[in-house]
Amino acid sequence: MSSASLTRDAIVDCFDKATKIGTLAANTEVEVLAKKKVPEGNMLGACGGSVLNLHVDGRSKAAKMLLQLNHKSVVVNKAYGGGFNVKLPYSIKIVPPVNGQEQSIYYAADAAAAEYIRTNLGIEAYAAMYDS
Repeated sequence: MSSASLTRDAIVDCFDKATKIGTLAANTEVEVLAKKKVPEGNMLGACGGSVLNLHVDGRSKAAKMLLQLNHKSVVVNKAYGGGFNVKLPYSIKIVPPVNGQEQSIYYAADAAAAEYIRTNLGIEAYAAMYDS
């Protein structure tokens, strides 16, 4: 689907499905991390998060739809380097010893969602990690 032929319904449907796929990927990552043996009080990997970025021309019809999107807990903002940052409302179940600050959890969610968005909307999407 080209960004010129995008509709609000297509974006909403895609974001809903990407949220489910990202949630599944994040919860799978939590299960993997929970099986690791770590000393008490230590992190299971880097502390941080992830950003889901969509490469969309800010002057396009798709950009206007993204900025006007008012759907559930989806947040869309202009990204500093161009494009748009999207926060999807993942439902992540944290289990001990995972503390929920592990960067890999959020990266797994955003990377899976980015792949789904890229495939189904034809918009270049990627996940980028950050440390905190």
